[in-house]
Amino acid sequence: MRATGPAPVAAVLLLGAVVAGSFMIVGRPIEVVSRSADGTPADQQVAVDAISSNGRFIVFETSASNLVDATAGKVSAQNVYAADRLTGSVRLVSVTPSGAP
Repeated sequence: MRATGPAPVAAVLLLGAVVAGSFMIVGRPIEVVSRSADGTPADQQVAVDAISSNGRFIVFETSASNLVDATAGKVSAQNVYAADRLTGSVRLVSVTPSGAP
């Protein structure tokens, strides 16, 4: 039986990298996960912090203000996000106990 889900990504090459655009590694496209629900890329640079062992979840930080509604126009510092490559969702994870960015 074969595993399903997103293909593993080149984690060693991406960890700590600043991502600005799309890249190809050994003929495989690297997808941009730092995007809003409508597909708009982050409006600031992104630093990848962690990638799950199966490549499904990407944790990154950015001061972008256009990734989720909660941060629209309110970001003054870095926030941490988790992207799910299987569902395509991006979620703000650096929030206060009340849920504010």
